[in-house]
Amino acid sequence: MKRAIALLMSLAMLLALLAGCGGRNQADAGTANQGSRANADSNTSGDVGTTRSGNQAVVDDNKVYIGYVTHLTGSRSALGDYGKTTIDAWVDYTNKNGGILGKEVEVVWFDCVDDIQTAINAYELACEDERLSAVSLSTYSQNCIAVLDMADSHQMPTIMGGSGDAINVGNEYVWITRPLDSAAGQAMVTYMGKLGLSNPVIVHNTLSSCQPGAESLAAALKDAGYDFDESAMMFRYEDSETNFAPMVARLQESGADCMLFFGNQADGANVSKAIQDAGWDVPKIGNSTISHANTIGAILSKLGIPTGRAFRSGKSIRRGLKRCWNWENR
Repeated sequence: MKRAIALLMSLAMLLALLAGCGGRNQADAGTANQGSRANADSNTSGDVGTTRSGNQAVVDDNKVYIGYVTHLTGSRSALGDYGKTTIDAWVDYTNKNGGILGKEVEVVWFDCVDDIQTAINAYELACEDERLSAVSLSTYSQNCIAVLDMADSHQMPTIMGGSGDAINVGNEYVWITRPLDSAAGQAMVTYMGKLGLSNPVIVHNTLSSCQPGAESLAAALKDAGYDFDESAMMFRYEDSETNFAPMVARLQESGADCMLFFGNQADGANVSKAIQDAGWDVPKIGNSTISHANTIGAILSKLGIPTGRAFRSGKSIRRGLKRCWNWENR
């Protein structure tokens, strides 16, 4: 059991590799499938409720099935691509080393494309798949928040990739692998200080899932003694924004010596690209991460190396994963 828990914790870390605050882009007209299932050999979504393989496995085939709801198509498909590559490598390694509890592992993929409703539908499909012992969900916080009640009603053990504080409500079937957004502000400000910077500008997404993090960032600056004027040095953008050049021009005029960014991965990359294109040479500090020392440390601990704790949902990692994999009727 100790070895099985260690393997499951490794999976939990891998399922968090796409970490970001959360965001919602409009889906392309050609990718508006409302929650679809795709097999592990395809990065494109199928019709609603269908499998790419056309080949449903029986529940008693001596395998451990894990659902993974991510961005296989649409404007965020790059996140799904590199996440899938990582998960595929983990599955290959795990199966070559005895699987989980002596059973072969298979991941069933569900496409959440770009928007919340598609994510809800995809997660519901996963919950209805009786083969699954657990599900991992998108790293975008609002997607996770939207299905909290569903996780409870379906009693589906779910590892969520989002970091929004609203996810941390004590749901019995939900675990998160990342520090909460409210803790990110202090860390970013501390790092800014180590770089010797003192006049930051904050750029953040207006999504409700990003707002608490941006507010904690501004509060952390003031708590650390920085003279930060929110009315002049805090810049907001709508989630649908794609042209950041005008905003970057205003950032340059502000006289800031660095940018503190709070939003999702794609937006952060686009803002950074716009800054580069404008020739504005300033440090950029963001909230999006791909893994966290606590998660990695907990895995090492379960392998016999004492270190810190992992999940931030108020439940121990051992209890959570034990519950997931003792789920006899799934």
